[in-house]
Amino acid sequence: MQFRAIKNKPERHRFQLAEYLAIVVSLVALTLAVNQLDAGLGDPLVSGGLLLFLAALVAFVVLTRRAGGHHLLNLRILTNHAFTYSLLIYVFLQLVQISLTFVIPNLAQLTFNQSALVAGFLLLPEASYPRF
Repeated sequence: MQFRAIKNKPERHRFQLAEYLAIVVSLVALTLAVNQLDAGLGDPLVSGGLLLFLAALVAFVVLTRRAGGHHLLNLRILTNHAFTYSLLIYVFLQLVQISLTFVIPNLAQLTFNQSALVAGFLLLPEASYPRF
């Protein structure tokens, strides 16, 4: 039996600057808009930021749907229903966990008049639980 070594050369692809800029603009606009939400939706920074976010997000999706070439993100993976449902479940569970780590200490301090130390200790069992 004879073995032959296969020489693989790494493929070089051109960096997709337009897709990168669309992602950066959309995330920066969303961050700025969310940070100013206390001024209300009528604030030009909030409404303009949300509109810019949506426009940049649409631009990103249009750029990634172009045929051929290699893209920063392969959005076709979202057509797999099992993957999409698993992703939605994961995002939902993360939102629940983040909200509970905010609600539990505030409930302890504001409702039950406990100290910040006790409120922090309430989160200790969750923080020490091993994650795999």
